[in-house]
Parts: sequence; C-alpha cells; structure tokens
Amino acid sequence: MQVNNKSLIHLSFKFALKYLLIFYSLTLVIFFALNIHRNNNFTQQRLENMITQPSKFRDITDSPCRYSVLGDPVNAEGAYVKVEFNCKNSLSSKSTLWLKIIPDKSVRGVLAESARILGFDVNLIISNPDKWDCQKNLKKVTDFSIITEDAATIACNEI
Repeated sequence: MQVNNKSLIHLSFKFALKYLLIFYSLTLVIFFALNIHRNNNFTQQRLENMITQPSKFRDITDSPCRYSVLGDPVNAEGAYVKVEFNCKNSLSSKSTLWLKIIPDKSVRGVLAESARILGFDVNLIISNPDKWDCQKNLKKVTDFSIITEDAATIACNEI
C-alpha cells in the first residue's frame, strides 16, 4: 500500500481542523458558562458584604492592644488619623487610618472603624470611661461625637 503526500497532508489537515474545532467550541462554552455564573452570583451588595463584614472565623478579641495596622496609608496626603491604644499589661497598638475610608469622621466613628479592623467591640472603650481615658491631640475626650480633623492623634489609655 502506497500513501502519497497529498493524502497525508489532507489527513493532517482534517485532524488539525477537527481538534481546533473541538478546542474552540469548548473554549466558547467555558467562556459563556463563566459569564452566566458571574452575572447570576455577583452583586454589588455581596461585594460590599465581603469587604465590610468580618469573617465568621475571625478572632474577636477583648483587648484593643492585641493587634495593630502596620504602615501608613500611601495616598493619605495629610488626611489621616493616628489611633493609639495603651493597655495596663504594657501592650500597645498604634495604627494609622486614612480618613477618606471612614464614613463617620467623629472620634466615635474613628474608634468604631479601628475596632472593626482590629476585631474588638468599640463599646469596650466608649461605654467604659472609668476604665479608658481617651485624648484627641492631647486633650481629654468627653464627647465622642466631635469631628476628627486631618493628622489628628487619638490615644486611649487603659486606667
């Protein structure tokens, strides 16, 4: 049996064409299936929940001094607030937060955002003035609803 060159080329072409057709068909099916999956399962509300709500596996602590946010915000350009917690057991936590991401610019709002990030209950500090002494720019805070200005420092010391 003799095979000529033309028939080999024709067979190779048919083979390549068949597999390319299968490959591109599968690629299109995967592409459209992933698009449909994304459109059915992604919402802006779910994204917002993923970003703002703490994980159910997250360690909720009873000490604000246990964790801290390291580093400074890159694009803050002076619109930041430093939050310090000093505990009795010589632990301290120092964090710098970008004011643009904090919806409530009051001292309460800054402490609440810090508590959300660090994983403790903000009422631990706000509801216990006999256990915690908070200062904003070295002035005692008695009203947590006062607005925080740029480059402020909020320091809360455990009594």
